[in-house]
Amino acid sequence: MQWKRDMINKRRLRVTGGILVVWLLALGGYLAWTGDATSLFSPVGEASASRESNVELRVVPGFSGVKVTGPVSVDYQVGPEVSVRIVAPDDEAGLVSTTVDDKTLVVGVKSGFIEGKEPVRVEISGPSPELIDVAGSASLSAEAIKGNTLAVKSAGAGHVRLAGEVGSVALSASGSGRIDTSALRAREASVSSAGSCVIKTFAGESVSVAMAGDGKVTVLGKPAKRSVQSVGVARVNFE
Repeated sequence: MQWKRDMINKRRLRVTGGILVVWLLALGGYLAWTGDATSLFSPVGEASASRESNVELRVVPGFSGVKVTGPVSVDYQVGPEVSVRIVAPDDEAGLVSTTVDDKTLVVGVKSGFIEGKEPVRVEISGPSPELIDVAGSASLSAEAIKGNTLAVKSAGAGHVRLAGEVGSVALSASGSGRIDTSALRAREASVSSAGSCVIKTFAGESVSVAMAGDGKVTVLGKPAKRSVQSVGVARVNFE
């Protein structure tokens, strides 16, 4: 009775197909009603919404320089008041360290912070810094900088972006970091680069550049005095 078994199997397939169509129609109606498909297809245990960030205010003594290490992104505001604000979920804010050592505010992460997470955001306000030092994957941006001298250091894959006006600026970078001080008007600039760093700076009167590796330096301001020393395939451009 093979033909009877074939008929029964065909009927079962038709019933199963009908149930699938009804299920898909019901699912479409549900998604149209809720406007959200992520809750149904997200992996188990994955939150559909991002975690909320809280603001934690830190009290620190006065400082004249800033050093940032690890996965931290700093927004620096020049002003008369000194404040440090940690913007992060509660379980991450406690792993951010803020200390002042020899007039330098040091911001970093403690052991236990999981690498690969989004950088912790830190908002700092204080005097125009005389030293900016970033290491690892840290980043720092600042505007309205004013002063006679400014030293900027970058090691690793750090990023620095500055704007303002100073008498002289000294830039030192190693690794694969980026320093952009093209909006920082300086009369004099000195640049030291090792590795594959990308540096852009402004010098109105004089500039000295020493490079090794395959990095790139761009100098704006058309300075009359120029000194360039390079080893490897490093490039120096004047604009």
